[in-house]
Amino acid sequence: MRNLWAGLRLASTGRGAAADFVFSIDQVVLLAIATTGLAAMGSYLGSVPPRDFYLPAIESLSFRLLLTLGFAYLATRFLSRLAVGSSAGAAKADVTPLAVVLFSLAAVERIVVSLLDLCEIHLPILSEEPYSTAVGLGVWGWLFWVTFGAVRLTSTLAPGRIALIVGAYLAALWSVSSAVPLEPFFETDSWSQAASGGAAIDAEQVMYDQRDHVERALSSLAPERPGVADLYFVAFAGDASQAVFRREVESVRDLFGRSFDARNRSISLINSDETIDHTPLASSTNLAEVLAGIGQRMDPARDVLFLFLTSHGTQTPELAIDFAPIPLRQISPDDLRDMLDEAGIRWRVIVISACFSGGFIETLENDESLVMTASAADRESFGCSHDADFTYFGRAYFDQELARTRSFEAAFEAARARIDALERNEGLDSSLPQMAMGAKIRPLLREMAERLEMEADAAP
Repeated sequence: MRNLWAGLRLASTGRGAAADFVFSIDQVVLLAIATTGLAAMGSYLGSVPPRDFYLPAIESLSFRLLLTLGFAYLATRFLSRLAVGSSAGAAKADVTPLAVVLFSLAAVERIVVSLLDLCEIHLPILSEEPYSTAVGLGVWGWLFWVTFGAVRLTSTLAPGRIALIVGAYLAALWSVSSAVPLEPFFETDSWSQAASGGAAIDAEQVMYDQRDHVERALSSLAPERPGVADLYFVAFAGDASQAVFRREVESVRDLFGRSFDARNRSISLINSDETIDHTPLASSTNLAEVLAGIGQRMDPARDVLFLFLTSHGTQTPELAIDFAPIPLRQISPDDLRDMLDEAGIRWRVIVISACFSGGFIETLENDESLVMTASAADRESFGCSHDADFTYFGRAYFDQELARTRSFEAAFEAARARIDALERNEGLDSSLPQMAMGAKIRPLLREMAERLEMEADAAP
């Protein structure tokens, strides 16, 4: 406990003395255990129920502690050699003091990171640019400061040399953290039934009501306008286990109503106990029926369908469809292509926000389609949270970029750069969003965007 308090003082004030710490190998071991415990407790408090325990977190934290111990060993030997000017002195160098101080700081670092995670739950804006960048730079600046203090506490070397050594260490740490990020011990259980609210439902009645919900949604569509390239919008929130998909669909539908003249040509399919009484379920059957109904109402020569699907994804690839306790069939690329073909919908803009969603592109792309996905076929996408309003892709593409342009293509390019910067800042593997633009649909979409811009400018 004495070492933890001394580490907390050093981390918060930059002040400390060697006499504040107890140096022994036993203390190094105890501090490693304490750091693990604090990381687990902080991860628990920095997440929301229902939670899953993530065993690989122990491996990633152990790797980080071994890296810290390796730095303590090399720094001690190097600093001792510089101090006495001989390899003999370096051989007698004791790594324990610096290891104790660094491990004490590592425990404090886990507390700080947990507090930041907790803040992001209550203030989601902290996960957005430029706030996330500012937080990241602040954390790395703080790490430099406290590591510099730790080395200076156990060495008589000049501050300039210590700064160079610490800078090299943090550069190596940043590289390693990018490749092997620290995993949280606890994460929200994204597949739990409880995440959807846990309310008891009458599955038989729900399924009986689906035909009425679909027919009512289709009957609410405004009639097709001759001579006008209308945009029809269909949104699909496939997984009830996290409310982010429902919120994302609702927000994007509002956006298309405001900016793309689709207020009366929009249908949402949502798996959520909050919408079950009035909105069709996001099931493959309902999606096929909705697409068929829209196909009958559209002018196939000029009208465009914008289909937005958001959920979890698999490497198979398939789009995860989940609304426990009702068993629903997953959607494959072939399923989606067949639905669109059978509906007779020619012009298609398809956005799939899910892990591994790039696996849909090869099946769906053609000259008359624009297909965009949140990730490559072998990559995960990020930002799924029960408390979030958007996934990373959804926020960047719809909320931040498409909200200020009517060009689907331009918005995607800008969103891709934004997402890449966010993921690099958080040490995540890049999701690599993908786009396939058909040669024939590009001029049609450009013409539609120009018309919408003119109508917006002419509006009072």
